[in-house]
Order: sequence, then structure tokens, then C-alpha cells
Amino acid sequence: MSVSGPGWLREVVWRVGFVFVPYSARGHVAPMLRVVAELTARGERVRVVADACYRDAVRAAGAVMVLPEVECEARVPAGYTLRELLERTRLRQRRWAAGRAVAHAFERVVPVGSPDVCVIDPHFRKLDAVACRSGRSVVRFWTTYAKPAWPMTALTLVNALPEFQPRHFRIDSELYFVGPLVDGMSPSDDCGIEWQGLVGPVLVVSPGTVFARSAEFFRGVVRAFAGSEWTVVIATGQLPVDAVGPVPDNIVVRQWIPQSQVLGYADVFLTHAGMNSIHESIVAGVPMLLAPRSLEQRFNASRAEILGLGARLAGPARLRRQVDWLAADVATGARLDAVRRRISVSAGPVCAADRLCGIAVRKNIRR
Repeated sequence: MSVSGPGWLREVVWRVGFVFVPYSARGHVAPMLRVVAELTARGERVRVVADACYRDAVRAAGAVMVLPEVECEARVPAGYTLRELLERTRLRQRRWAAGRAVAHAFERVVPVGSPDVCVIDPHFRKLDAVACRSGRSVVRFWTTYAKPAWPMTALTLVNALPEFQPRHFRIDSELYFVGPLVDGMSPSDDCGIEWQGLVGPVLVVSPGTVFARSAEFFRGVVRAFAGSEWTVVIATGQLPVDAVGPVPDNIVVRQWIPQSQVLGYADVFLTHAGMNSIHESIVAGVPMLLAPRSLEQRFNASRAEILGLGARLAGPARLRRQVDWLAADVATGARLDAVRRRISVSAGPVCAADRLCGIAVRKNIRR
């Protein structure tokens, strides 16, 4: 990090160290890595506690990887059959074990010299006490809207637009909205699809990376658009592609897609209403058809609908009609453009890094 000023100030800034502890799901890791990349570009030393599957992304952001002994399987089955209930129980136990492993990895990192600042996902709020006992500053990093949590840290970063923050939540800390933090993890490949060659209006369908959708959900999309003028790009997420069955020529099915890239060619986005997906849709100026699963996603969907950025999916029978309406609705497009014009995808990482460096510098000056 290039800093002008007295030698003692340059030394103070150089001694800053950071550790980031995201919940090991893509929607939590990717936003943090935007901030990590900004810090390392300034010459700061950053370590990230995350699962091995994010190793390449962490290295690309310029940080040092710290691996927990147990990896988290951040996924939720689509239904509640006996098999899926047993799988839900196994996954819950796995997440508990992974949480303990993250705590052990964090305890190994924190007492050794640095970091001065610990940036912690609220999924691991018990780590606040570990950091505080070691004399480290704690910053809570929400990857969606901020929620009341105890104990409250002095600084809270939120990967969201202020419009998505619930007004009835009383937050005592300094709250900084640094979203949208998008493109924190570049796709490893393009899935063999020539995106620029997509013909006609394009619908993108993605359930996110955690909550699975049933094969019937995707088959409903296929039935609604088979043989139409629409090109439909479907990401099945947790579901294997073969489970969807045969599809017509105007429908492309992949397990994973580079979502932010393909949204650049989309006319409508059928989304689970995760905050990262909402951000990517706003940045691309694509109206959303919202099909949430979790409580948090339902709130996001409600806010997006109230803001006029999309509509809630009314059911399989009305899917095609709603997609056609959203693609043609001038008012929805205008509201998306208005939001897109006033946000900057580069300002968030800079703002977050400035706040974090400010904490670290003040901490070292007090020493």
C-alpha cells in the first residue's frame, strides 16, 4: 500500500493485518473477496478462513488461505421425503462440525502477532469473543441485510443497498452499506456456451447454490417455453442436469453457469432472490421474476417487488405470461435503470477497505 506521510505512519499502515471468516457458501465468500482483493491491492496482508474449494478464488484475490479441518456442505435439499429429511439431518450435523473446525482454525490464526482486524460473518458470531480476548478489532460483515445480533460490534459492513435494510431492525453499531459487491469469484469456464450467439429474448433461470430445486420445477420451465421464441438458459444448481430430462433446442441446461456474465444477455431473470443474484440483476438491468425459498429470500423478494424491480412468481401456470409481461414492461425497466445509474460496483470495495484500514491504523496508533 502506497502511503505518503511521516515514516512512522507508513510503518503503522504496513503492519496492518486482516483475517476474513466467511460462511463457506459462494454467496458469502464472493462478496468478501471483493473487499479482500481491494485490501491486497493496497499492499495489506490478508488471510481467509474458508473451505478448500475456494482456494483458487482466495489466491486470485491475493490472500493467504487458512483451511478448517472439516469442510461445510452448504446446501439444502429441495423437498421433505424420508431420504431428504435424513440428508437434511446429516447436512445439519456436518455444518455444526464445520463451524467448530472454523473456530479452531480461527483460534490458531488470531493470537499470532496479527491480524489487527477480524472481519467475521455473523454465522460465526461466537468468534467475536475469541478475537476480543486477543485484543483484536472485530467487524461484522453481513452478506445480505443486517440483523440484530449480540454482542454488537463497533463497525458493521453490509453487502446490500439501503433500500433492502428492514427499518424495524435496530442496529447499534456503525452501519455501512457497501453493496453491491458482485463478481468476487470469476467463473472457471463458460460452460461451453457461446453467450453472444443467444437468439431471441433470453430468460435466465437460476436457483442459487444452496437451496436445491426439484426436477419438476425445471420441467415446468421447459414445458412453458418449449418451442417458443424464447431462449432459456437454466442452471440446475444442486440437481444433476440429467434429472431434468430431454429439452428442446431453444433451452440450454447446465448445472452451473457464469451468472453475472450471462445476465448481460438476458431479458428476464427467474431467481431465488438471494442478495447477490438481486445485485447482479440490478447491475445488468434485468427485471426479476422472484421465486424465493428461505425466509431471508422472501424478504428480499418483497423488497424487490415493492421497489418495482420485478414480480413474485404466481405459479407454474402463469410463468410464461409473467415472463412476457416483465420483458415488455417499460416501467420496470425504467426503475431498474434508475437504481443502476446511482450505484457503482467499484465504490463498495473501496469504501469497505477504507473503513477497515481506518480501524487498523487507529488501533496501531494507540499502541
